[in-house]
Amino acid sequence: MGLRFYKRIRILPWLYLNISKGGISFSFGPRGAHITAGNKGTRYTVGAPGTGLSYTKYSPRKKATGKTTNTTGKRSTRNND
Repeated sequence: MGLRFYKRIRILPWLYLNISKGGISFSFGPRGAHITAGNKGTRYTVGAPGTGLSYTKYSPRKKATGKTTNTTGKRSTRNND
């Protein structure tokens, strides 16, 4: 059995700071509809309070590759010697 850690701190009535073993994120929104944004991406959740029904959409954060593309569409790496 794995050990889990999660702490949610209310900053304002609709704003929370979430701290877990996996990282830090912020959640904001009213009961039944909220957005959670963190290092891994953004999660949008809409639900009917008191029913246990909800819909969640996840958008992963895009990572920068550090490579540039020139006007011909070919990849090139920048070498600063």
